[in-house]
Amino acid sequence: MQRCVLTGTSLPVGLADLADPPQLLYCVGELPPVPWVAVVGTRGASDAAVSFARELAASLCGAGVTVASGGARGIDAAAHEGALDVGGRTVVVAPSGYLRPSPSDHAELFRRIVDGGGAHLSPFEDDHVARRHTFFLRNAVLVACSALVVVVESPLRSGARNAASVARKCGRPLFVVPHPPWHRRGLGCIEELRLGAQPLSSVKQILRVLEQRGFAGVLGRELGGSGNPPQQIALPGLVERRALRASTQPACTADVEGRVAAALQKGTWTHLEQLVAISGVSVGEVQRLLVSWSLSGRVEVADDGSVRPL
Repeated sequence: MQRCVLTGTSLPVGLADLADPPQLLYCVGELPPVPWVAVVGTRGASDAAVSFARELAASLCGAGVTVASGGARGIDAAAHEGALDVGGRTVVVAPSGYLRPSPSDHAELFRRIVDGGGAHLSPFEDDHVARRHTFFLRNAVLVACSALVVVVESPLRSGARNAASVARKCGRPLFVVPHPPWHRRGLGCIEELRLGAQPLSSVKQILRVLEQRGFAGVLGRELGGSGNPPQQIALPGLVERRALRASTQPACTADVEGRVAAALQKGTWTHLEQLVAISGVSVGEVQRLLVSWSLSGRVEVADDGSVRPL
């Protein structure tokens, strides 16, 4: 297992955007190629947000992006797992040393990240224990090393909002997943929108911004290096994962998808409640399908939550 200390010109160049950047970083594994996209959010995430983060990370890796996160429970872990699901590369930027994983039960996840061609990156030596102030430095390093930041779910008080604040100071594009105002877990996302963050509904938005920031030549490298971001993310690894998932689910899964798809009319905006009523499928299952279809570019989601097929 490769271990090294990054100093000087070996440090990620984005650190220079911090007011007080660390002078060295401890790296276990191999730093994946840029661009990195930071996917962050609350530890106490909803099931829907965890599902979205996992699918988003898988789709980003499919387009040649490295997914970075902080290794915490909830959204962070889902982002790392989504990248690993499709054989993508991911980086955990940690608030502690490699031998003192935070949280402690994520030691195996961090090992898988390193073994999968990713890295455990930290401003702290291997035996350093996480403390309150170390999380703030972790967030600063995570954001500075990334080309773009996505907040999937966040209450008003959350470490993800600290990361969002760093993104604004460092000039990093900031996307947040919109949440309804009655979901307390997403009130921080609503506040970030008020402060100028962009609402996210599709991975295409992220790829478009990365293109504009000069990464067009490397996007899509996992699909043969064409340099053209796919209009719909459908890597073999992702297809295989979905096929495996389908093989372990009841045979009615295809029927459920068909009923929801049939309820969507070309060129027509349809609300979630209408889809549930027309298809006879549960709210949770319809939401799960819409998350997956939105990320793959199959449907477009409006600010009010209504959808239409593309």
